[in-house]
Amino acid sequence: MNSKLKLIAVDESKLRLDEFDNYTLNIRRGQFSGSKYVLFNPVEHYMTYEYVLIRMECDRTNTRLVVVGTMNQLPVMSLIGDTIVMLRNGRVEAELWSHMTQGGVDEAFREYTSRLAATYFHRFDHHVLCNASDSIEPWRASHNGGAARVWAGALDELASAGVEDNCFWAEIKPSFTRLADQCRAAESEYRIIGLGGRFQRELLSRITPRNFMSIQLLASVTKRVKFLCAGGSGNLFSLIPHVNVAFWVELNASMVKMMGVKQNSNLAFFGNLPVCLSYFRDPDRPGAPAAELDSVGIKNFESILSYVQGDISYEICDASESDYE
Repeated sequence: MNSKLKLIAVDESKLRLDEFDNYTLNIRRGQFSGSKYVLFNPVEHYMTYEYVLIRMECDRTNTRLVVVGTMNQLPVMSLIGDTIVMLRNGRVEAELWSHMTQGGVDEAFREYTSRLAATYFHRFDHHVLCNASDSIEPWRASHNGGAARVWAGALDELASAGVEDNCFWAEIKPSFTRLADQCRAAESEYRIIGLGGRFQRELLSRITPRNFMSIQLLASVTKRVKFLCAGGSGNLFSLIPHVNVAFWVELNASMVKMMGVKQNSNLAFFGNLPVCLSYFRDPDRPGAPAAELDSVGIKNFESILSYVQGDISYEICDASESDYE
């Protein structure tokens, strides 16, 4: 029997607003010595190991970690932060993602954004961090036992989303042309959805947009959907044990440690070990993968697609009233 996955449903109508009309949710409570703020980029999920190091630093120093992002990012933010802030105002989002303080920002909002003290965060050197001496074992133990928050109502929307049981969901960057071609060749036989992004766009048109990531988690847990990842999707899912990743290829050396984390959590909760590959970009071909997939060991891609997911142990419960206080 696999370890049990935990999901907690959050009711938007019960959330409280901060002074800037953004939702806040308390994940962990306690007497903290101070607070640290970090941002989750809503477009490019290239930070994973860095979030782990900051989470561990906050644990060591008894610092409250406040994670700021979008409503869609509720599941992953809830696994990292003690308190999460979900932006509801388009203007606020635009200012945050344009270097925080460009033009037309009133003083009150400027003061608020200045408290989100992790703008430097996006300038971390991935290769230096990859070789850091910090062991992520303490975080791995607590992370694997964590409960992810999802939006209440996402399960109902999943039921009408057209996602088949035990299928594959592809989240593959267009630059991974060989992988995309291999998936297209097997699309019908192995029931692969998501290639080219058409399924995702159609899904977003039918659901409440903030439910998208919640639906991805619920699809893995309740419908045994397995993900094929290339690029930022794998980076994101390495932080979320509730997503079953069958294959992950990445062009970033700092992902090596997170690939080990994902393999361990996948094995514990889903019973299968994902194939994870990391390799560098070719300096002579900017923006292109350094090698075709065949040369890095994916000669038996069909063996990955042939895997049929067995039963998954999970529980879904409602958030407690104290979470909303």
